[in-house]
Amino acid sequence: MPTLDEALAFIKGNALFTGPWDQHLPRRKARVRAILKVISRSFDARRCATGTVNVGKYDACAKVKFACGLRGNLRNSIDEYRQPVVGQAVHVGPSFIGVFLAVAEFALLIDRNGDGSLPHRRAEELSDCLYAKGLISVKFDARKWAVCRDELEKHGIIEIVDRNYGHGQAMKWAPGTFFPFLGLWKKPRQPSPLGPVDLASFLAGRRGETTGEHHTLSQTQSSRAAVSDCWPLSRPSPRRIRHS
Repeated sequence: MPTLDEALAFIKGNALFTGPWDQHLPRRKARVRAILKVISRSFDARRCATGTVNVGKYDACAKVKFACGLRGNLRNSIDEYRQPVVGQAVHVGPSFIGVFLAVAEFALLIDRNGDGSLPHRRAEELSDCLYAKGLISVKFDARKWAVCRDELEKHGIIEIVDRNYGHGQAMKWAPGTFFPFLGLWKKPRQPSPLGPVDLASFLAGRRGETTGEHHTLSQTQSSRAAVSDCWPLSRPSPRRIRHS
């Protein structure tokens, strides 16, 4: 937990206050002290982030892979008057896609939730924090975030494990087969059923040599007979007899 002085320094350094700083300073200290007291009741250091968002890591990749951006249609919905609303077409540029991948990497690999979920609110808070610090140039947009999620799932970059969501429940995500820089698309090489082959033995086999007895005519004939028993040889075509 931060101390009162650390909390005040954070608020002042990030301009999270209104009016002159010295105005009503005692009242501000009392309010921050009360806020820290409430936070301390449920604060758990084990749930703090263990890394940072790799800003800019996926910008070049997004510009190459999605130079023209992504286009998607939002799902149809119902307004407050129970009237159907047709989903609008949304275009997402490469800059937003790069931020999306950076936030997804942080939430799915670096500081993943225990249940594998990525709440919409968490993604928004991360993006807003990065934008407030000047680390990214695009603001969070809920519509663009939804389009990125659905379209990048089609490309195999992310995978939505469970789409069920509601009060207190968020969708569960996982990195897709083609998530950049992970190499998940590479399948491990399967071992040969014949086992390892010595190079000398392989070359000897190509030359027709054997390590045991020499080939004999009887062995060749028996081999041919065994083959002919399993796969009967086709009969030659009958000769045509010409009548004079």
